[in-house]
Amino acid sequence: MAGPETGLLLLTSGTTGRPKAVRETLAACWAKMQFFADAFEPGADDVHLLFLPMGHVFGLRLSQLALLSGGKLVLQERFSPAEAWRLVTEHEVTILPGMPTHLALLLDALNHCRHRVASLRWAISAASRIPVELAERVYATLGAELLYVYGCSENFTTLTTDRREILAGSVGHLVFAGPPGEPPDGTVRVVDPSDHRPLPTGEAGEIAFGARRPVHYWRDPDAATDGWYYTGDLGRLDAEGRLYVLGRLKELVNRGGLKVRSEERRVGKECRSR
Repeated sequence: MAGPETGLLLLTSGTTGRPKAVRETLAACWAKMQFFADAFEPGADDVHLLFLPMGHVFGLRLSQLALLSGGKLVLQERFSPAEAWRLVTEHEVTILPGMPTHLALLLDALNHCRHRVASLRWAISAASRIPVELAERVYATLGAELLYVYGCSENFTTLTTDRREILAGSVGHLVFAGPPGEPPDGTVRVVDPSDHRPLPTGEAGEIAFGARRPVHYWRDPDAATDGWYYTGDLGRLDAEGRLYVLGRLKELVNRGGLKVRSEERRVGKECRSR
């Protein structure tokens, strides 16, 4: 059984490349949905384009927000920049989510003679660091605001819509979505990867998230954390608590939000060659 308080099982490969199912309560799910809604205020007049997998937490939350706010949800079965721009133009899409790679491909394929982008209100991105140059292109070319989300299915998230923060390379402040009525006491720190010792402000190290309730995985009790979740990402914090993601400590391939260990790719190649 998933447990009496489990409302959702969120499938993730996390930072390790090993598939896991994170147990999330309904209270935590609704709290997370609320701060997403507060960030970009979706409404009945919005049209959301979604080519992200709805079996993953990012696509799941965005599709639910589109429907719960009374908006229109336009689904693209397989990502194609040309088809995405056709749908944006035809349906006058206002909300455009995509990973940084998606946004870069979309901008490269944009043809102002054929495509209309004036309807766009927000571009929403996550899963990997968004280069400052790419953010500048989004602002200048699409005329939309950016909502950038960094976090994991384990219920730890930072986000920002502040243009100055995004252009400075920041992924914002930690937002902890706990059950209603309980204080939001989540925290983020940067630690020494070798011994998890907290590092001084401004020094680069491994990003770690902490919360009152430990992370629990379905049918995998040994994977539960002690209250700290170590991301495998390299980052730093500034004096105001803003987080900056600088890269990876572990060798993983990020394929549209799916994390694959490089050794898995080597094994797959060897198997195909036999």
